Order: sequence, then C-alpha cells, then structure tokens
Amino acid sequence: GYDCYKLELTRKPGTDVSYSRMIMWIIKENFVPVVIDYYDEDDPALQEKRLVESDIRVIDNIPTAMKVVMHNKNNNTQTELELLEVRYNI
Repeated sequence: GYDCYKLELTRKPGTDVSYSRMIMWIIKENFVPVVIDYYDEDDPALQEKRLVESDIRVIDNIPTAMKVVMHNKNNNTQTELELLEVRYNI
C-alpha cells in the first residue's frame, strides 16, 4: 500500500451535485488519488461507487494511473479503463 492522506469532501449546502460526499485516499508522495468513494445524494452513509486507480507510472515526470476501475455498488457492475500508451505535451 501507499502512505496516503484521507480526505472527506462534502457538498456545499444548496448546491446541485450528484453525491453528498466523497472520501479520497491520495498518495502523500505525489498527490495521486488512488481510491475515491462516492456517497448517495440523499443518504450520506450509503456508498454508491468506488473508483480505484492502479499501476501508477511516472511518464514525463507526471505520475499517471495506467488502470482505473469504477465499481458501481448499486447494480454490482464495474467499468475498467486501461491505458496502453500515454504521451504528454505532444
């Protein structure tokens, strides 16, 4: 595992957002988020989704997650994004 900061982000009262709060784990060394939990708009205790970033590589001095998975806890599905090649500043 990584040495991480754990942040809880809550919505501002009166704003129209999809989630009531988010909890993020961010690597202290490079500030890359590795896990983000998204909570229900109406029930802040109900976790709806979890985003997990992995296979973090430094490309052109930029920490880059080569794999991202979003788990949807409501319907037990997930979406995966795997980057095969990344180029910056082209």
